[in-house]
Amino acid sequence: METHSAAVKRILSILAYLVKDSDPDGTELYFTGSMARVKSNKSSVLVDAFVRNRPEGFTDIRTRLTKIINKYIEALSNTHRARIMRAFKAPRSLNIYVLTDGIWQPGSDLSALIRRLVEAIKSNCQCQVGIQFISFGDNLEALKRLNCLDNDLGVGQ
Repeated sequence: METHSAAVKRILSILAYLVKDSDPDGTELYFTGSMARVKSNKSSVLVDAFVRNRPEGFTDIRTRLTKIINKYIEALSNTHRARIMRAFKAPRSLNIYVLTDGIWQPGSDLSALIRRLVEAIKSNCQCQVGIQFISFGDNLEALKRLNCLDNDLGVGQ
């Protein structure tokens, strides 16, 4: 991702600006090369955090995305229990934007994780979740991996 830093910074700046008012608690920015997490309503704070956390080495996409999705699945499960007890409060929608070159650590298959999320949504509530992979670079294997996540999971149909 290092070779794409300028383009990633530009896209992150635009995305952060567009979504900054979507969550009154702030937009959360996670990094896959570290456990760093930044939350802010200011796009400039998010972009500055990106500049300080330069991408390097292989990306552990599965571990990081699993933590984010597991947290949401747990919230869905808690909502389902609350609905039964008539203390229902609908969960917030979740939008995940993954800025990536698709070159991940070996074994970083995300298809099972995404399928599990879809099943949790179907069984607990009909909330909205979106995962967008915004790709950088032209590595054929990485692009094939991202294309499979986009077109070959058979979920949401």
